[in-house]
Amino acid sequence: MTKAQKARVRMLVKALRSGKYRQTQNTLRTEKDGDRAKLGDKFCCLGVACDVYRKEVGGKWKVEYGDVIFVPPGVDDDLREDLDTATLPETVRKWFGFKTVDPDLKVLVSELEHFEDGYWPVSPKKSKFAKLSATEANDTYRFTFKQIADAFERKYLSK
Repeated sequence: MTKAQKARVRMLVKALRSGKYRQTQNTLRTEKDGDRAKLGDKFCCLGVACDVYRKEVGGKWKVEYGDVIFVPPGVDDDLREDLDTATLPETVRKWFGFKTVDPDLKVLVSELEHFEDGYWPVSPKKSKFAKLSATEANDTYRFTFKQIADAFERKYLSK
């Protein structure tokens, strides 16, 4: 990851901690309650990443058939080949320097202890850390934006 990409991850961490974003699950951004043709004001953690990208580089949010997608500049939003409602567009992934459109996070095992579904994404040896994807942390485990910011910081900004 380059210095510029680390600076971008820091912008994402700051945005997640800012309190300016309301959290949702299973979509980058919600449509407006009662009007599926307008943008809502809730984001998942990757939706916040798209919004950071929009503010720094450009792009637009678009409601299409009741789904909200993020369209980076230069992407043909009619083709939707680079667009998804729940993960990062490839352009945004590259800008941040993440390896996948659903980046891995480094979470504390202690943050998972209250889950009883039998799924423990822990490394084989005993560790105080576990690996979750951003969407798992946000959608399945319902981590707060602060917890997700901490996990991004641990994974991408710690030495």
